[in-house]
Amino acid sequence: MTSSDEEKLSLKEKISIIKEKLTSRNGIITSSVTFGFLLLTLLVMKACEPAKGTILYGICGAFLEQQLEYPETIQHNYVEQYSSAIRVYYSHTDGFGQYLTEYIECSFEQDPKKGLQLKSVIFNTIKLITKKEPIKNKGRLYEVEQKYIDKFNESNSINVILSTEPDLTLPRNDPFFL
Repeated sequence: MTSSDEEKLSLKEKISIIKEKLTSRNGIITSSVTFGFLLLTLLVMKACEPAKGTILYGICGAFLEQQLEYPETIQHNYVEQYSSAIRVYYSHTDGFGQYLTEYIECSFEQDPKKGLQLKSVIFNTIKLITKKEPIKNKGRLYEVEQKYIDKFNESNSINVILSTEPDLTLPRNDPFFL
């Protein structure tokens, strides 16, 4: 016998010893406990991750940032996600130093030629880009003029947002944010 044959036998012997240990009662219990612990660790790690929104949240947030005078003061408080729309409740500081809580609702459509497009945007307060009359039978909601939505869609902003990986972390769901 050569040294390589001895190594092969010892390798076969090692494999058979490991196989015997794994198939024994103690081996099965140890393997099961180890697997369970790893699975539990994975579940806890996933549960601790912050919730992520859809890309619609990122696009609506980008549109909002372009419309406010001081976008660095925006703080997203709560987000409601629907199939083709999203509503973002936010707080910001205006030019007079007032801390305001408002919301924006963006709805989207899938155009066969252009892809994802912003369909309509509604604010609950009057902005420079909104129509000055409230939407009929909707209370105090103001629709953004279509020319501003078209300008946003044509600016290629949506494709840029889709090509990058924006932070889509949702705000903590705190019912007492108002």
